[in-house]
Amino acid sequence: LAAALAEKRAAEEQFQEMAFDLEDAYADGDRAAKEAADAELRLARIRADLEGERASKLLVDEQCRAASASLAQCRAELEAARTTGAGLATALKTERSARELSSAEASD
Repeated sequence: LAAALAEKRAAEEQFQEMAFDLEDAYADGDRAAKEAADAELRLARIRADLEGERASKLLVDEQCRAASASLAQCRAELEAARTTGAGLATALKTERSARELSSAEASD
């Protein structure tokens, strides 16, 4: 009987140890699940930040393309103005030369 009681106590102690180990395992599992959830949340934030950066980059790229097109248009307008200015200068020189010639002929 004494041996059976001792065996029962040893089994109860072993069961108690297993119960503590099981509680520790559940606690470890809960901590791991919380850490995984936190990691997923951080990952979601990083993804959202990346999407925001991509959207910003696309906006900047579009603004750069628009600025480049505007610059090209300004250059074309400047070239047209230069051409018109050169034409006007030539016409003015021709008119002056004609006046000077006409004035010189009238003096003769």
